Amino acid sequence: MPTREQLRIELKQRRDQHSETECEKLSVSICEHIRRSKLFINRQRLALYYSVGNEVNLEHLFHYAWALNKTLFLPVLSRFPKGHLWWIQYIENTPMYLNRYQIPEPVHSGHARRTKLRSLDVVFMPLVGFDDKGNRLGMGGGFYDRSLSRCFRQSTTWHRPVRIGVAYSWQQLTKIPNEPWDIPLDAIVTEQGITWF
Repeated sequence: MPTREQLRIELKQRRDQHSETECEKLSVSICEHIRRSKLFINRQRLALYYSVGNEVNLEHLFHYAWALNKTLFLPVLSRFPKGHLWWIQYIENTPMYLNRYQIPEPVHSGHARRTKLRSLDVVFMPLVGFDDKGNRLGMGGGFYDRSLSRCFRQSTTWHRPVRIGVAYSWQQLTKIPNEPWDIPLDAIVTEQGITWF
């Protein structure tokens, strides 16, 4: 079986073979599936993300969410502890900057009040690959797994945000070798719809 790093390289190459136009078209379809879902309609506090390269683009959801008076949050790289994410509230016209991975983040002070994960209803996550058991293969930095681990392992299901992976259908693998620290997905959304695990 290929290693996680081999799978990651293969899937990134596969993603890069698709055109920006094709990925944008599929992203619109994925956002429509989310927008029409009960998950989106009935939840108030949503953590989204800004895409990089050919990742699924969720920006189409931002204005839908604001029109419904939902509260949006974006991940930012934590200053402490390192290797973790904070979630910062994101409103329209919030100034942005590029972090060290060239991902847009809301401008915030070093002492910004971060949002407790338990207060979020849904966390939408980008990924490189997924399988039909809800295993997620990320970019390799472990930011989401580290950030979600305490909430996942020490909270009841009623106090955890719903974890939704966002991907194209061609990012699905038969099996992803998982590690003890991996945090599984509750569902995956692709251009084909939402699948719950």
